[in-house]
Amino acid sequence: MIRNKMFWILPILVAATWGTGQCVYGEMVAGVSLNAQSVVSSFNGMNGGRGLNYAAQSNWADGQWHNYMNNGGSFANTSAYAPSLGGSSNFISVCVEPLVGLIGPGYATLSYSGGQSASATDGNILSVGAAYLYMLYATGRAVVPTMAAYAEAIKTLMGAYYDGPIPDGHWNSNAYLSQLLSVNSDKNYWQSAYNPDAYYTEIGNYSVFVASAGTGTQSFLYLSNAARPYDPPVPPPPGDVPEPASLLLWVLGVVGLAGSRMRPSRMKKLAGD
Repeated sequence: MIRNKMFWILPILVAATWGTGQCVYGEMVAGVSLNAQSVVSSFNGMNGGRGLNYAAQSNWADGQWHNYMNNGGSFANTSAYAPSLGGSSNFISVCVEPLVGLIGPGYATLSYSGGQSASATDGNILSVGAAYLYMLYATGRAVVPTMAAYAEAIKTLMGAYYDGPIPDGHWNSNAYLSQLLSVNSDKNYWQSAYNPDAYYTEIGNYSVFVASAGTGTQSFLYLSNAARPYDPPVPPPPGDVPEPASLLLWVLGVVGLAGSRMRPSRMKKLAGD
């Protein structure tokens, strides 16, 4: 009798488990290359190998966000930017080094070494959270009523609260940091090193880099479309995969049929005995 009950419970547990998979919204997909090196080579190869010749001006009273403009020669590809935030001769970015005041002008190059991008003066590595927040803003996907708080969130993630761990309370006091936790609740994930060559489910086919004119000059962020876009596997249409309830009925039907076939032979055996 106990064996019969376990025989019925097992397929029910299997069907229930199959139908309760959880989706992870913030993660890096292993084994994918967006060919970030080609973006770096193109950007840094401009203007005779000197990079982007830029001048900068502050766009907001908080002084955190700046308009980086063409100061002569070739200009960066800004096709990834929303039209109001990037064009043929300018793009909007944020400073990422809290203790560096000099913005430019100068020739800026993208930092990219060992799968990471870092600021020039303090050497802080671009984090996943900072890259994600900048992508949201630069592409026009984020409505940002408080620019200072948004820039603070990016610099906090970029420098791990200015070269120290981010206090737990700061995740709650800054609305943009707390929003990250609704995508992925692991704070370590957002503070981990970002790889511009990798595909992140929340960032998609974009690469984010730190750009700088060198040590002592303020570093800033640059967004590019992926040089080699990745197409995530498309899940099969709902009709091609049995629903959990249908699968359960099918399993139970098979089990019942097997039981009905076994019963007559067992009765015959008993009769013969």
